[in-house]
Amino acid sequence: MYQKNIHTRAINTAIGYKELYLYFDKKLTLDEAIDKIKLNSRRYAKRQLTFFKNQFSDIKWYNLDEMDEEDIIKDILS
Repeated sequence: MYQKNIHTRAINTAIGYKELYLYFDKKLTLDEAIDKIKLNSRRYAKRQLTFFKNQFSDIKWYNLDEMDEEDIIKDILS
């Protein structure tokens, strides 16, 4: 796509495409592109989580970083 200079809205909004395009144009190093892809992926995931929390306020959310899986299962079954 880069070599054929294809730019569509769907391609341009995909995470990673814009950053790799800048890398191919030598405007970013590969490490910078990778760091930007990681950052944009985290931001997108956070926006998704915010969306779902606002859309489905009656759902009980569990954070696996804060709770043990066994405790979550016990909570669900109780």
